[in-house]
Amino acid sequence: MSWFPNYQPVENSDLSDATSLAAGRALHICHLFESQCKWVLQVGEVSDSLIENNEITLKEAWSNFKDRWLAQTVKSLGQLSGITDKDVATLEEAVAARNYIAHESTLFFHGRSTWLTIATVKKLRLEVQRLSKGTSLTSLWSYEIENREPGPRGIFNEYPKLADAWCFGHLKSLLEENENHPELNRAEAILLEYENVKNSKKKKADQS
Repeated sequence: MSWFPNYQPVENSDLSDATSLAAGRALHICHLFESQCKWVLQVGEVSDSLIENNEITLKEAWSNFKDRWLAQTVKSLGQLSGITDKDVATLEEAVAARNYIAHESTLFFHGRSTWLTIATVKKLRLEVQRLSKGTSLTSLWSYEIENREPGPRGIFNEYPKLADAWCFGHLKSLLEENENHPELNRAEAILLEYENVKNSKKKKADQS
């Protein structure tokens, strides 16, 4: 175990800084997704409470809202009218992506080889794509709740591309130039093996 940052120089510091910027921006989208999920659920449940009990005040309905973990929030969103099974599947994919980005992605950018770092960025980029689809959906709902009109479909459809450009635009040439490099393929295989071992251990722990 060691401290970071510390007095020791970081190998490939330029690449480390670039990947850390991408991860930080991905984390920002994680926070946006989580906060919007909870807000949409809160509005939906408060509305249902007011409809079901016309004697309750808005303040009482709002104070009765119970905060939940993100996965529980998404499950509860699926019980609101107007939210389809496809919407829920998109949100669940985004939750899985959010968990990876928040808990795992940023651990692999320092002290690793160049190729493992690039392989990790490719994995992060895929997870951001999954996350951004869910974030675009919650952004659309938030817009429609606040403005009481259909949300702009243009930005809804384009948001995943915008998120990708914001997070990885400064790494685009690096990723494209090395897309089929043999060393990158080896690094991706190492990461996949690590992922399989980790999932196997988690499955055994869940069964015990």
